[in-house]
Amino acid sequence: MELPPSVQGQILQFQQLQQQLQMIIMQKQQIEVQTKEIEKALEELGKAAGDEVYKMAGGIFVKRNKEDVKKELEERLETLKLRISTLTKQEEKMQKRIRLYAVVIMLSLISLACATVPLTGRRQLDLIPA
Repeated sequence: MELPPSVQGQILQFQQLQQQLQMIIMQKQQIEVQTKEIEKALEELGKAAGDEVYKMAGGIFVKRNKEDVKKELEERLETLKLRISTLTKQEEKMQKRIRLYAVVIMLSLISLACATVPLTGRRQLDLIPA
């Protein structure tokens, strides 16, 4: 039995939402890794003696003021944490949409199945066991 175009469209939309959710999760994981790296760098920066440190810039190490580097890292960390928060909200909304689509698809399939059951003088509700 072939599914009606409307149900096929719902399934396609469901699959697209799942792919979008996967992309959001992957982005969030990548940013979480960057966050951990910056936190580790800040920890090491706190242990560094003196007022100057070396920072990688374009494939070379450049001597920089320790406080300037610390400030840059803290700002970057804050930005990444905000991005994680945004992605978490997107992930939650996407999961809700996916659950909703799953219900809609199931109801469509149930409706389709009920429509294909021959009614021999009985009402459809009578087909549901008590």
